[in-house]
Amino acid sequence: PLEVPQFGRFGDLKMRSSFRGSKRMDRLRRSFRDSFRRRKDRVPESLKPYQWQADETAVRNGTCTFQVKYLGCVEVFESRGMPVCEEALKILRTSRRRPVRS
Repeated sequence: PLEVPQFGRFGDLKMRSSFRGSKRMDRLRRSFRDSFRRRKDRVPESLKPYQWQADETAVRNGTCTFQVKYLGCVEVFESRGMPVCEEALKILRTSRRRPVRS
């Protein structure tokens, strides 16, 4: 016989306590979570110098290219530094004009 599903106070599906506490269900739940998370292939630390050698030669030869997206322009008062870039980006994001729906 099939059991009628029961819903908790907050709309979540209630499970029997025997299912909730079982190790098999935990393993199944973990396998589902892991399968939905896409993991990038990790490059070991020992291979990273080889990974960047082509970029290093391109920079030294002056032939490197960067794919960028133009966000706008903001006047800054210092010429370098991450805090300066972060502040400028924050200003660009807040000043962006959004289309008006009518």
